[in-house]
Amino acid sequence: MAFLAANGRALLADDMGLGKTLQAISAAAWLHSHAEVERILVICPASLKQQWAREIRKFTGQEARVIQGPAATRAALYRGSSGFLIVNYELILRDGSVIAEILRQDLVILDEAQRIKNWRTKIAAAVKRIPSRYAFVLTGTPLENRLEDLYSLMQVIDQKVLGPLWRYLVDFHVTDERGKVLGYRNLSELRRRLAPVMLRRDRQLVRDQLPDRIESRLDIPLDACQQELHDAGIQAAGILAQIAKRRPLTPGESNRLMAHLQQARMACDAAGLVDKETEGSPKLDELASLLDELCLQSGLKALVFSQWEQMTRMVEERVRALGLGCVRLHGGVPTSKRGELIDRFNEDEGCQVFISTDAGGVGLNLQTASVLVNLDIPWNPAVLDQRIARVHRLGQTRKVQIILLVAAESTSVVSWSWSRASATFLTTWSIKMPPRTSSGSRVSWWRCLRRISPSCRESPRQPTRRRASRPRTVLPKSRHPNRQTPT
Repeated sequence: MAFLAANGRALLADDMGLGKTLQAISAAAWLHSHAEVERILVICPASLKQQWAREIRKFTGQEARVIQGPAATRAALYRGSSGFLIVNYELILRDGSVIAEILRQDLVILDEAQRIKNWRTKIAAAVKRIPSRYAFVLTGTPLENRLEDLYSLMQVIDQKVLGPLWRYLVDFHVTDERGKVLGYRNLSELRRRLAPVMLRRDRQLVRDQLPDRIESRLDIPLDACQQELHDAGIQAAGILAQIAKRRPLTPGESNRLMAHLQQARMACDAAGLVDKETEGSPKLDELASLLDELCLQSGLKALVFSQWEQMTRMVEERVRALGLGCVRLHGGVPTSKRGELIDRFNEDEGCQVFISTDAGGVGLNLQTASVLVNLDIPWNPAVLDQRIARVHRLGQTRKVQIILLVAAESTSVVSWSWSRASATFLTTWSIKMPPRTSSGSRVSWWRCLRRISPSCRESPRQPTRRRASRPRTVLPKSRHPNRQTPT
């Protein structure tokens, strides 16, 4: 809190579950009392708007205005008196001009700021156009996949810290003669520049305040229908991977490759996600057994996560068949109703299961649960960590059980290995990283495919016979007429 209030514009990158929301509210209240900060704009994901309003009411006694409804209603809310205003990122894109003309906020708080990590998106550009004297940027994952993520966040804090993008790329990236990113360098210098405006603390600093966490992995065999759909997806992806060995894939081919791999991943959860007909799956049977033991017999509350909305519907049917009370959150639930679902789960003893897609995997406080079941393993380790942090966070008083259901001998096993390896890289800030180019992406997918598809055992880096061609002159980066790098 003191770091935010003293700096005025700062990035708070504490690990998930360590109380970034409370720290930001406390710093905002201090600035209101000592620095004449009257209008405070909180920008967060839609699923967190009601939670922010509850936390502000709890710790400051003020009633925050939640911006929602049609354009005319939103405009009236913007014209209201001073205090906290809460808006989601998508509305910033629509109401940016109104906010700039009417609101004139003193402080902007960005929660789950990884939403603007890609500086090329319209939402990121709209957020960065909002003027304010003070700015708090909150995220538990300031660096997910590439250093440009961090650059985009720092543009909100102070554009002078890292300088123009072209200089940032030159200083901290290792590239080949064609501009492909091969790795990173000078990370100690990068940390030095960030130190005055960025604070990050991990769970190790508060491990004595967190309850024990038990993580277990259950390998669930695929049934015959799942295996057939899974293998068909992998085989089709393998054919495209063979093509990728000879030449870059076209955009259409790349999309088909992703679709085939997606089919394989969906089949690992339930065949019905793919063929829309088959009912049930071994994972649903195992989940029913777990909930019977943990919820019905032991009286615990549980969170169940899946990437697929249709899978959450199947889970809801099983949960209700067991006689358990539950709520289900997904992207189609209106923002105004999400707070009611969260309140019911936290306050109603008869509601023991919270079923959610990753729409509920960010920022929610669900410490009333002590069991978390992941029906699928996301590729991005930060998504898995976000899910776990919903229950294993400050304020949790009971031992937490994390259960990962992994389809045996399938892409789920690869997702698990990939997720753990990526988490290790992001934790240690390793210097080396696979290239982000189309060629680098092919190699990354190859590493996955080679472990699960017999048709993909050969290395994509084997030399191939190439047609003779005239020597080509490669211009320096700055002389390429079509290459533009934003500043």
